[in-house]
Amino acid sequence: MHHLEAANTPVSSEAEAQHDGSDLPRISHYGIVRFGSLEAPAIVLEDGRRGFLATQFAHLLGYHGKNPSNRFDGFLACFAPNYMSGKEKAGSPVSNPGRGRAHFIEAEAVMEAVGNVLRAAIAGKTHKQQARQVSACVEINLALGMVGLVALIDEATGYQYHRAPDALQDLISKLIRQHASDWQRQFEPEYYAALAKMTGTAFTSGAHGRPPIWGAITRKWVYEVCFPNEVLEEMRGRQDVGDKLHQWLTDGGVATLTKQKEAVRLLAVSSVNYK
Repeated sequence: MHHLEAANTPVSSEAEAQHDGSDLPRISHYGIVRFGSLEAPAIVLEDGRRGFLATQFAHLLGYHGKNPSNRFDGFLACFAPNYMSGKEKAGSPVSNPGRGRAHFIEAEAVMEAVGNVLRAAIAGKTHKQQARQVSACVEINLALGMVGLVALIDEATGYQYHRAPDALQDLISKLIRQHASDWQRQFEPEYYAALAKMTGTAFTSGAHGRPPIWGAITRKWVYEVCFPNEVLEEMRGRQDVGDKLHQWLTDGGVATLTKQKEAVRLLAVSSVNYK
């Protein structure tokens, strides 16, 4: 699914090497991320932002030939409007040491676009010319179902060995509240209805009598994909009787949970069985 490449893997193109980029954010780590049969150079900037080389990611989506960058911009404008809001182009220029200038696309844009492409495909709102992009987004989403995107990039680039020693505590402070929030519904009936369809179990919208497999799926494919074990253990350690894990999440944690929950729901509602 993913693979660590040597740090000297050639990833820049002539179009991305127009000047030395000394005044631009610098790439500190890079490697190759594989999504099934697809691959793209992943990069981490010195400020910790993670993402991809935009030109190569456009190729992964099937944009080749004339003006692939313009078509990629159009793709993101359509399927990642929240990310693209206020941005002139998909690729922000960065410095690729030893290779000149490159264009960077953040992991956030990829996550938003993949989710929206899958929603549009399920709703029958994509057209034949987008078949390559739909297929690529399916492969990406399946890979992300096994490993979170940030973790995938960290592993591919080797950045996981260079994070600050206090990175875990910083992550915990960003994801976990000091005190549990009031209960609000996070898993809607539509989510459980999708799990019921996929697993062949009876659907009930009540909190009681839910099949154990629903909880197992939610734990494995939502919580454990979104959060490192250390974060989950910290939340469980703070739980009081009757608390739900999501009550301990910050707004950022809830946003992460919501994205993965929706991805699982879309996969479930479009699957014939759990396998």
